[in-house]
Amino acid sequence: MTTLTTMIVIVRLAFYPETGMDAYSPIATVVLCGLTVSTLLTLIVIPIVYTFVDDVTQGLKGLRKKRRSFRRQISQTES
Repeated sequence: MTTLTTMIVIVRLAFYPETGMDAYSPIATVVLCGLTVSTLLTLIVIPIVYTFVDDVTQGLKGLRKKRRSFRRQISQTES
């Protein structure tokens, strides 16, 4: 919410500079792009990576359980 408000204010400064504010236009453009990229990373990329890592972790736990049960079956048949 704070980022969105900041982006809205900076858009005006970046693309419609007023008299005497011409020097701030390039800085505002860089800040706007940085906020946009960081927001997209936070809202889209990080949750996708977290979900992927969690799925891999759960898959490895499932493989470990299957491996243990298979070893138990083998040890019981050998006894």
